[in-house]
Amino acid sequence: MNTTSHTTTRALPRALARGFVFLLCHAWIGAWACDARAVELRVPEDYSTIQAAVDAASGGDLVDVAPGFYFEEVDFLGKAIHVRARGANTVIAGEQAHPCVTFQSGEGPDSILEGFMLTGGRGRVIVGSTFGGAIFCTGSSPTIVGNHFMGNLADYGGSIGCLAISSPTIRDNVFEGDRANLDGGAVYIESDSNALVDSNEIRGCSAARYGAAIAIIDAGEPVVVDNTIEGNTLSGFSGAGGTIAVVRSNPRIRSNDIAGNHSMAHSAGVYLSQSFAVIEDNVFEDNETAWLGGAIACFGDSTPTISSNTMQRNTADDGGAIACDTGSTPLVIANRMLANETTGRESLGGGAVFVTGGAEPTLEHNEIRGNRTPDSGGAIAIENAVVNLRDNRIEENESELFGGAIFSRASIVRVRRGTLNDNRARSGGALALVDSELLIESTMVTRNEVDFAGGGLLLDRSSAVLASVTFANNVAGTSGGAIQTNGTSPRRELGNSILWGNQAPQGAQIFEAAPGLEVTWCDVEGGWPGDGNLDVDPLFAQPAAGDFRLRLESPLIDAGDPDVVQLGSFDFEGDSRTIDANGDADVRIDVGADESNPLVAARFGSVDAVSGSLANVLFVNGSAGDASREVVVAVRESLTITTMPSPAGPEPGHFVVYGYALLPDAGTITPQPFGLGIATFPTPLNRNEPVQFAKVWNNLGFEVRLGEADFPSTPAPSTLVELPNGIGFAVDVTFQGFIEDAGSTADGPVSLTNAVIVRVVD
Repeated sequence: MNTTSHTTTRALPRALARGFVFLLCHAWIGAWACDARAVELRVPEDYSTIQAAVDAASGGDLVDVAPGFYFEEVDFLGKAIHVRARGANTVIAGEQAHPCVTFQSGEGPDSILEGFMLTGGRGRVIVGSTFGGAIFCTGSSPTIVGNHFMGNLADYGGSIGCLAISSPTIRDNVFEGDRANLDGGAVYIESDSNALVDSNEIRGCSAARYGAAIAIIDAGEPVVVDNTIEGNTLSGFSGAGGTIAVVRSNPRIRSNDIAGNHSMAHSAGVYLSQSFAVIEDNVFEDNETAWLGGAIACFGDSTPTISSNTMQRNTADDGGAIACDTGSTPLVIANRMLANETTGRESLGGGAVFVTGGAEPTLEHNEIRGNRTPDSGGAIAIENAVVNLRDNRIEENESELFGGAIFSRASIVRVRRGTLNDNRARSGGALALVDSELLIESTMVTRNEVDFAGGGLLLDRSSAVLASVTFANNVAGTSGGAIQTNGTSPRRELGNSILWGNQAPQGAQIFEAAPGLEVTWCDVEGGWPGDGNLDVDPLFAQPAAGDFRLRLESPLIDAGDPDVVQLGSFDFEGDSRTIDANGDADVRIDVGADESNPLVAARFGSVDAVSGSLANVLFVNGSAGDASREVVVAVRESLTITTMPSPAGPEPGHFVVYGYALLPDAGTITPQPFGLGIATFPTPLNRNEPVQFAKVWNNLGFEVRLGEADFPSTPAPSTLVELPNGIGFAVDVTFQGFIEDAGSTADGPVSLTNAVIVRVVD
């Protein structure tokens, strides 16, 4: 069909139609929104090329393109039109010479490109470089949705190049095998642009310098959200970012799956330089870099917020998950770093985190577990830097050299609250410091193990102030089961701490190769000279299960330095340091990392008939009696509550169970009843914890089916209840049974209660 004659025959009807729409809109203005898209232009039925249809279109029109190959460059010419592929295999080919599509005339969100295969694009040449292999976008903000990019190439932005304050929406596209000679294998964003990159698949793309998938350079605050970015490769040694590179820009990178990417330079995940980026709720898995930061690398005075991400099985020379260098100060909060590792190629280490170059990151509320290095710092390695650690769980990490959890050289390390448990190294099971300064308070250091010296802590020419630390059940192969000191230091102080159950052939608790450690108001097994020191069993709640909190009857409650009312605001798990657990009105702090809380120190068992209490004995997981202690259940272990009749009484009746989740705020409980009638308990309280499970049973031996009005008459299917690992919950058991009063048995049932506290452990 002749395009020119066709356009002429359509001109008058189009004008009449648009005039009618204009009048109608003005007649009913305010009553409804009018649809300005009045015409559908079909390719090739009405127009032989896509560009011819675009030339003829006006704002609101639909250019509908049939499957086929279209060897052309389509320029939207600033028009708010929708150019849409009618079906699969609708291809715009750039003929290896130019972009497939261009937006350069101020197009906005109503300029829509949808559903095409874009291939063979080679970008727009600007001052000797090419930009936007398939789509060149400058000074425009179109909508690019549902397209498939393959086999495109440019110096900047193998698929899409966004320049000059362009803020396109790039959504639901597939980028496959596109390449940048320099930056941005799939997408390149620069010049204060604020693109939205949403729900795309980017795989098999590559770049030689920055951002194998996406490069954000001198841009504004683009958003990268809900994308799957996998199997991309940064091939050059001089750049960074096997997935996303950010330089002098402040994007929000959220809820992406970033997996299996590779980098020959820094970071196979996200690289940051001079950036205030927010990186949250992403999953980084199986990424690998030859340099620093398997998942994230922070350079150049960057101050990003890195929160609520999962980083697992990533690999780097240093910093399997995160690396911080050149003065960067990230806030790293509520992440999970699991099973990351370093390669040991002439590196320092840091199975999860590596910090150097004057950087000063803050890590809060993270779970750092199961990471390893053949070098030093199974979890964290620090050199010439400052690291602030608060409320972290750093457990089950391994170093083949020094510092199963943390290694520091020529640095400052501050550890406030949290746990350093079950780590392993050659020396320094939890921490090893060389020429460094350490401040550590309200921290559990337990069950770490080394082949040689310092089961818990190794200090080599390093100063340290340790306050309210619990060193328990650490093991050293040669010396210093809890602490070993080498080399001299002007200040080494240990106060209000517990050293108990540690093992070593020499110095089971402390071995001083270099004397000078001042120990005061501590409980040291076997004794140690110093003001206020004790040698008494601390009465840990359940040490065999890894619970080293204090029972209510512990002699270490209110036994700390009387001149120190409060050392830090909270204990290792967030309880206030001013709890008066034994009710004696003494405000002295407890010795060790735990401030005993009466809400989590169980009182349960039978009570005497004189007080009119229950005559039947309460059993919880096989334990009963009057002792004040907690019940500790492991993950997936059943919580079984039963009763046994007294010799003179009948069988006990039904009981109901009410749970009270113990919040981090001391003295605060939230009732979450469960058992008969209601099933809402509990909800996770600690965002660092994975979901854990326990089961609640009734006294007839049948499992409670939560949410039902009555106990089942036959055994119920297994019901798993989510529990926050490591946080207690109170269980108030209400019995409907019989009581004995002055030797007689009551005629009918009455309801009495008896409290139980349960702790869930790994």
